[in-house]
Amino acid sequence: MGLSSIGRKPVVALTVAAVAVVAVIVFTIARGGSSEGSSTASDPDRSAPTSATTTETVGAEKSAAPEKSGKKTDKAKTGRPRSTSPIPPELEPVALNEVVRASGDVQVQITKIESVQGKAKVAGEISGPAVRVTVEIENGSDGDLDLGYVSVNAYTGSDRVPAAPIMQPGGRPMVGTLKAGGRADGVYLFSVGTKARPLMTVGVDYVAGQPTAIFRGRVAG
Repeated sequence: MGLSSIGRKPVVALTVAAVAVVAVIVFTIARGGSSEGSSTASDPDRSAPTSATTTETVGAEKSAAPEKSGKKTDKAKTGRPRSTSPIPPELEPVALNEVVRASGDVQVQITKIESVQGKAKVAGEISGPAVRVTVEIENGSDGDLDLGYVSVNAYTGSDRVPAAPIMQPGGRPMVGTLKAGGRADGVYLFSVGTKARPLMTVGVDYVAGQPTAIFRGRVAG
């Protein structure tokens, strides 16, 4: 064996060792990158919270929007708060001096309209020009009428502005029971100035559930 052969062995050994070191380094780097990627993919704390939070926020906004829109639509349709109180139907208007023949053989009429000076006696009443209306009811039915249901209201103008009621002088609402075949009258006053009298409407409710008798026309004075 010559010296040249002995000299090659250390060189070969060093080369093999260097290759092994490089291989270990490459393997370690590759393993580290793989472990980091695997950890990121399997760890829910790194990505899940952001995605879950975003989904929850968007969902809340989407669910809130239709509710708000629905309220606006409902308000636009109604325009004012809904009322559960029924609006009583009305009979066709007649002149102030005519007779209304209502259902059940009941007749309603205004027998007198007077211009008076109203006198305030209780809170809410206003002294001044007033109209005094005498209403008569004839019971042509076979049963009694409870006059406690009788209600008389007055309005002025074509837009029917309510006239404020007043009791004096001479107010006398109907009370008691009207027997079959009988008649009863009552006196009702309303604060109405002379300028509001060219067109007045008087409504008479004589029994619950029946249409209101309507009288309309010009009041002198």
